[in-house]
Amino acid sequence: MLDEDAIANAMADAYISAMNDVDDAIDNDTIDELVNSSMVIINGFQFCKDHGNEACTPCEGDCRLNNNDTLPKNLYNRLKRTVWAGISPLSRPPINNIYKKYKPIPTGELHPTRRYEFYACHDHHEIDCNVCFDWMEVLEGKEKKEEPATDRRLILGLLKSMGVELPPDTKMRDEVLEKKFSAALTASQSLSSYGASSISPEKLPQWTVRTGKTSAFEAMNRASVTETLRAQESKRSGTADPFPLYENAFMDARQTSRHLAHNFEKGRNALVLRDKDNVQAICIRMLGVYKLDKDTPLISLIYETVTYSNPDEIANVLDFMYHLGSYGQAAQIQATLEEQALFRQLLAENSRRVSAKYRPPKESYEKTFQPSFVVPIGPLSQIDIGKLTQHRMRNMRQQINQSLFPVPVCVVLRSR
Repeated sequence: MLDEDAIANAMADAYISAMNDVDDAIDNDTIDELVNSSMVIINGFQFCKDHGNEACTPCEGDCRLNNNDTLPKNLYNRLKRTVWAGISPLSRPPINNIYKKYKPIPTGELHPTRRYEFYACHDHHEIDCNVCFDWMEVLEGKEKKEEPATDRRLILGLLKSMGVELPPDTKMRDEVLEKKFSAALTASQSLSSYGASSISPEKLPQWTVRTGKTSAFEAMNRASVTETLRAQESKRSGTADPFPLYENAFMDARQTSRHLAHNFEKGRNALVLRDKDNVQAICIRMLGVYKLDKDTPLISLIYETVTYSNPDEIANVLDFMYHLGSYGQAAQIQATLEEQALFRQLLAENSRRVSAKYRPPKESYEKTFQPSFVVPIGPLSQIDIGKLTQHRMRNMRQQINQSLFPVPVCVVLRSR
């Protein structure tokens, strides 16, 4: 009769010997290369590289065991008593689809020893950002819920201020409407050739006034022929301003962009955009004015938005306002809520165009501020407006066709 203990020991010895052979054949660098080819590590947590899932069915991989091991012991035990009560920690809901939900940006920088690539957040451009990649809060269910970027009626109003008129009762899906708004902002800045993470302000030459050149304030002006003629006629005849403030959010934002340059050139590098009732504000600190091309200044900045009724957001900017106000460096610009909504979206869009490697120095009270930039904003061309209203024109053509031909018409072509 075979000795079961002897067989088990022999099998164990054979397994250990085989593993030693594998260790001899594969060095640590090779192991790291194999691991890094199939997964990403973001702020200490592992996810599959192809899909951004912690537990991925297509890849047949599950990183929850390794990720649970990185948790502080007190948090791990608390989760077992509360959120994971009654289930195995290995069966907890996984953190999946991180590419879409958290938008990590590859930086091209590698860990010095383990050789995996670092990822930065798209809001603050911080590698392994503890704010955007706070997996502890995600596991505890304290994560902030994502809210719609802007109210639907507000977007329609902002598009109208840009010359893109769509029916108030349009059946267009929210995501299509938001894409049109984004496309309109891109066209107004002539930034269609600049994609995500494509602009590094620190690598651009500084904008300086030389012989024959204009100041950044003057160079930020973009106006159509019609606008120029109206302004000249108003000045000549002494009539009212053809573009009064607080009546058109887009025109107001264009003027604000020029005043950013004006304030910076006057030595006021920080300012606050706020409405007269102190409902919302945008805190901005300008870092420099650079030359995107020979005719286009780029104002590099960091910013944070605030709703005064939100205590957490107020806490983020109180020190900013206190410090800069005490030095007399801060300016204030009154901006309607509609202008602020447009400007917030513009800054958010441009923030995604800033290189993930660009990490400007911040004060301790600017931790949540995001890098972005402002370039000249001009009126949309008729071609741009035509493209953005194409959906509306297609619907109009369909309605006309249906009224002219209420039933299908079959045309038979006869051969001669």
